[in-house]
Amino acid sequence: MSESKLELVVSTESNELKIALLENNRLLEYRIEDKNNYFSVGDCFLGKVVKVSKNLNAAFIDVGYKKYGFLPYTSLSKYFTNYSNFIHDIRDNNNVKLSTYRLDEILDKDGNISDIISENQNILVQIEKEPISLKGPRLSTSITLSGKYFVLLPFSNEVHISKNITDNKEQERLINFVNSSRPNNFGVIIRTAAEGLDDNTLSDDLTQLLKKWGTALTKLKNANIGDKIISEDNKIITIIKNMLSTPLDTIYIDDEALYIQIKNFIISEHICNEKILKLYSNKSDSLFNYKDIKKQIQISMNKYVNIDGGGYLIIEQTEAMLVIDVNSGIQNDFSDHEEMAYHVNVIAAQEIVRQLRLRDIGGIISIDFIDMETVEHKMSIYELMKEYMKNDKHQHLVLPLSRFNVMQITRQRLKPIENVDIYEVCPMCRGNGRIEPVIQIADKIEKKLLDMLQNKNVKNFTVIVHPFLYNYFTKGLFSKRIKWWIKYKKWIKFKQDFSFGMIDYKII
Repeated sequence: MSESKLELVVSTESNELKIALLENNRLLEYRIEDKNNYFSVGDCFLGKVVKVSKNLNAAFIDVGYKKYGFLPYTSLSKYFTNYSNFIHDIRDNNNVKLSTYRLDEILDKDGNISDIISENQNILVQIEKEPISLKGPRLSTSITLSGKYFVLLPFSNEVHISKNITDNKEQERLINFVNSSRPNNFGVIIRTAAEGLDDNTLSDDLTQLLKKWGTALTKLKNANIGDKIISEDNKIITIIKNMLSTPLDTIYIDDEALYIQIKNFIISEHICNEKILKLYSNKSDSLFNYKDIKKQIQISMNKYVNIDGGGYLIIEQTEAMLVIDVNSGIQNDFSDHEEMAYHVNVIAAQEIVRQLRLRDIGGIISIDFIDMETVEHKMSIYELMKEYMKNDKHQHLVLPLSRFNVMQITRQRLKPIENVDIYEVCPMCRGNGRIEPVIQIADKIEKKLLDMLQNKNVKNFTVIVHPFLYNYFTKGLFSKRIKWWIKYKKWIKFKQDFSFGMIDYKII
């Protein structure tokens, strides 16, 4: 079996950055980032407590967003009392250093937030989840600063290491380095990328993180409510850097300035070989069209998603959860229902995992698999789903199938779900109804025609379609019809009929 080929496609449009991850030319992940997004995960703000709720055991914080941020008791730092006093001292211009500050008042796990936080109190908070729907951002006081090789944890003395570093000697070396280099009251998480690196390289990264913390404290002294205290220097670079944690074969970029910026970053940081960068400069066609991504987005992010073998998924987003129904479609290759159900469920499981990543679905996901009777088949689907989810970077939990063949998955949600408008207004009802994307109908027609040309050796036939599809197949110097004629030496007749709907067609 050949190795998979991973490609990252980055396209800039006005204030949006569109990013697609392709595996063997198949869309695996898709995300849209607002370049001007002011409230991103990891950003820190000076906020003010506007309300403390005993019932929710949480506080609502004004961080400058149109909706108040939500700070639950469980997201308070372990040494919150010391944390709060330190922020107060910094704001009062007292000459204090975190490395010499006392961290001795550990928060009670079952405490009440109203006992330690009061209204109008100034507080430094970090965005844990971006604003979603009608909700403001979810906040935390457990501040983290991410670097290339370490994550710095102010107000902590704990050292953790990535579970992906399995060599015992390397674990010991890295932990000893961190313990000898970190100041007091600064915890550290050692990232996988730190494995095998020399002390000087590691020291530079840790030093940069400590400088970033020092700069934040200087800014905090004179900050106003809603001011951003800590932010990534360049959002786009940060996004690309996170994507580069996966070994990529090629990165396509359609913006020359961004291409140069990322190339300089890669060279300076020695993250990967800059030769994998490719600048796409064709102005006559967009990069997403060239890589066939727009078409894949329309087909893959529909309510109805076809899977190999004739089955399909129905994906419904509700307020409380996302529901996925697995359907077998027409299956003629199986005489036994149990084997058919297991076969379709195996294919569906792989596509479901792709859909979770593609749409960046979070929260509770309920999957109604086709009914299976044997325990072995149910356990096999459960184990396969866990295996497929291994490459998902978001925290998740997969539960076994219930007696009703329903599986529940929880997946971390940090951003709003990627919703793509995959419908087109129907001209037959003047916008009162909606139809599936016409591109899917064009694909179905094309597959039928090629089957007739290649396998059935049909010599003469005429295709009657709506004028929109007529133009799609026949217009242009190298139209699809011309290409078929060159390849198969057969001319296909097309006729347009204005009485046909956009999704109607007839082959005579």
